[in-house]
Amino acid sequence: MKKILTTLLALGLTLTAFAQSGSSELEVGGTLNYFLGKQVDNVSYNRPMRPGILIEYRYNISDYLDLGVQASSTFGQGKIVGTGYTDKAWFLQVAPLAVADFNLLPERGFNPFIGVGVGPGFGYESNKITKVAHWSTSLVVAPRVGVELFEHLRLSVQYNWYLKAGEKFSNVALGVSWTFLDD
Repeated sequence: MKKILTTLLALGLTLTAFAQSGSSELEVGGTLNYFLGKQVDNVSYNRPMRPGILIEYRYNISDYLDLGVQASSTFGQGKIVGTGYTDKAWFLQVAPLAVADFNLLPERGFNPFIGVGVGPGFGYESNKITKVAHWSTSLVVAPRVGVELFEHLRLSVQYNWYLKAGEKFSNVALGVSWTFLDD
């Protein structure tokens, strides 16, 4: 985990070092997250679709490539089902990711992009039945595709794949965000 955080810190410092020669962008938006259910030790965990938030900073290395950092979060109520019981559970997920995008049609009003994010994911679960109330971590790999319209509006689909089992749920995030340019 320390290696991942050190890498994210180094990436952030590198991006600020380049800030004098290129352009950077700050993106703020919301997501609608579809969670994939899972089963652990004969207990089924399910969460309905939930909204989330995201903030992302990107530095444009060239017209076609940008690097950045993204923080996203989602939370809400779900349920756990085991042998003879059903109960409500509360979940919270936070994922700070290093991201990279390849822009297919830069400098146009319609710019499709493909990218990936990698970083630690933090999850919290609280319920009365299994008496679980704790944080845990997992590596998150997040491939994404989307389109940037008119250099500001971004529509994207991102798959947040949590590699470790636990109370975290891999999810598909449909995102809408607004990009603020800093040229």
